[in-house]
Parts: sequence; structure tokens; C-alpha cells
Amino acid sequence: MKVLMLSPTLDGKNGWSSNAMNIAHGLRERSHEVISVTPTGTGEGDYPVIPRDMDFYSKPWLVPIIAWRVASIIRKERPDIVHLIAEPYALMVPFWPKGIAKKVVLTINGTYAIFPLNKPFFRRLALAYYRRIQCFIPISNYARTAVVARLQEIDPAVAEHVDAHATLVHIGIKLPKKMQANPKESGSTKHILHVGGVKHRKGVLEAIEGCAAYKARSRTPFVLTIVGHIAEESAYVQRTKRRIEELGMTDQVRIAGSVSAEELDRCYSEADVFLLPVNTEPAYFEGFGIVYIEANARGVPCIGPMTSGAAEAIKEDVSGYHVDPANPELIAESLVKILDKNLIDPEKCIAWAKTHDTVTRTAEIEAVYEQFLQSSAHAA
Repeated sequence: MKVLMLSPTLDGKNGWSSNAMNIAHGLRERSHEVISVTPTGTGEGDYPVIPRDMDFYSKPWLVPIIAWRVASIIRKERPDIVHLIAEPYALMVPFWPKGIAKKVVLTINGTYAIFPLNKPFFRRLALAYYRRIQCFIPISNYARTAVVARLQEIDPAVAEHVDAHATLVHIGIKLPKKMQANPKESGSTKHILHVGGVKHRKGVLEAIEGCAAYKARSRTPFVLTIVGHIAEESAYVQRTKRRIEELGMTDQVRIAGSVSAEELDRCYSEADVFLLPVNTEPAYFEGFGIVYIEANARGVPCIGPMTSGAAEAIKEDVSGYHVDPANPELIAESLVKILDKNLIDPEKCIAWAKTHDTVTRTAEIEAVYEQFLQSSAHAA
């Protein structure tokens, strides 16, 4: 099978990119041909012709121009499947001829599956591509339900179409070569890791409040490391820094900012617990949360929210715990269970991560492709 994949730059710096890399890896491992169309052509990219994903929203005049360019590539390569990994690229679908549109598979990740529906300027285009696309792969049940519910409010017929043509496939990861928990010294400082950037949706303040509550009930020394993009000028970042000082936790909270892949891997390996209590709102939510699986693959237990697709990435009492991000005492209780009572077995975390191996997950995507191609041939 030949798959042409449109995705962000394949550098693994965000969820869309990581998912694209993992799917491409899985497809190639299963002997399929993958052609990548990316913004820069770096990594596995073969055609650097599309702009950055968010440019489709900030510079909408680009959409028909890039749609024409990509259509030329599709005609040249003649793939069996055109897989759009990130929702912004779907804006091109209404500008493609029927012969190309009928090959499209769209991954439904989360927030940006709904974003254009909430913007009057993009809503017509979004409804058009939701009507034309015949195969959707939501990465969580939550993402599927959220998108269908929003469409139901706008156009029930489109909502029914999307729901009928959607097949759930949770995200997979390329498992690390070393899948074992690093031994930790008894009585040593515990390392709590947060990966996702300093912004409201990633629950940074909630993580800090939870750690403060843990500090009040436990004598176990710890350090919370926050990894990810930080916009120093943002009000949220400034508020976060003030709150760290107010809580007297300047020695226990480290904002690392963006780090290299090697440094991130070291952070995972040193972590005793992964804490990411992301916030969920109707228009902004976590589609799945590949970072929880990446932590589990190193034997690191996770703490995440009870809602959004992130809840599906954690197996309660096995790979970690679900919490209400707004309840710091519940976060602290989960930290006690993991750090003080050792109630989560690192080997069970690793076993859970293995069920999300990208090759296994890609086999599910392959099955979706095959069913889609069969139904398309039958319809023709």
C-alpha cells in the first residue's frame, strides 16, 4: 500500500509530529510505502511544499494555493491513501477534485477538530470537508464524541456522517530500546515530571498546587520539573512564577523550558512520577496524551485528569491515577500513593505501554485503510 501523509515537520516536538513519525515508522515496518509532505521536508519529508499547520488558519488565502500544489503531488505519486495527520490540512479538501478527496483519511486529534467550527470564517470550509471525507480516525473516544456533539449543534446530517465513518485507534509510540525502570535510591529526592509547556490547558498551576498540598502532608523531598515551551511575556507564565514564590516552592519547582530529545529522555528516566493534570474545556481539550505512554514506557507511573482523551491514556491503579485537576488534595493523595507507598508497579506501567506499541497500533490503522479502500471500491 502507498500512503501519502501530510503532517507537521517530523521533529517530534509536538503531538501531531510525534504521531506522524510513529505512524510512518509503523507503516514502513509493515512494508508499506510512505510519502511525507511536510512544511520543511526535514526528517522523513520528501516534499517541503506546505506551510506550518497553523498558517492555514492565520493565512487562509494560502489554502487554495497549497491545495493545488498538493493535488499535483498526489496526481504524480498516485497513492492509495492520503492521510491528513493534523486537522488544519483538511481545509484543502474542499478544493480537491473528487478523485483525490475520496482517498482522504483524517485523524481527529482534539481541539483543532472543533476550532474551525467555532470560527464563522472557517465553518463553511470545515463542514464541507467533514461532508467529503469518508474515513476518520479519532485518537480517543472523547475526541470522537466531542466533535460529533459540536457538529450535531450545527448540522446533524454531517454529525451522523462523521460518526458513521469514524474508527477509534489510540495513539502508539515507538517503544524505547531500554524498557526498564531505573533503580531509585531509598530516601533520595523524588523527581516529579510535567511535560507540555507552561500554559493553562496543560494544568501547570494545578500541578504546582497539587505538589504544594503533597509537601504539606509528606516529608519526602521532591523536585517538580516542568518541560515544554514557555512564553515569558504571557500573563499565565508570570502568574505561575508568582504562585511558585507565594507557595515558597522556588527550590522545588524548576521550569526547564524546551529541551532536546536527549534531555527529555533523561528527564523521563530520572522521573519517579509523571504529573500532567490537563484542563478540559468544551473547545480546548487533550485528544489523548502520548506523553503518558512515553512515561509509562520507562516504568514511570502517571497522574492525569478524569476527563478528556487523556483519561484513556492512563489505566487506573495499573499505570497511574486519574484526578480532578482542580482538586490539589486529590493530586497530593495520588502522589502519596506513588512516591510514599509505592502502590504502582513500574513493570505494570511498562506492560501497559507495550500495548501501545506503534507497530501494533499501525496494524489497526492498516485495517482501517483496507476497509476504507474496499468500501470505496464497492461504492465505485
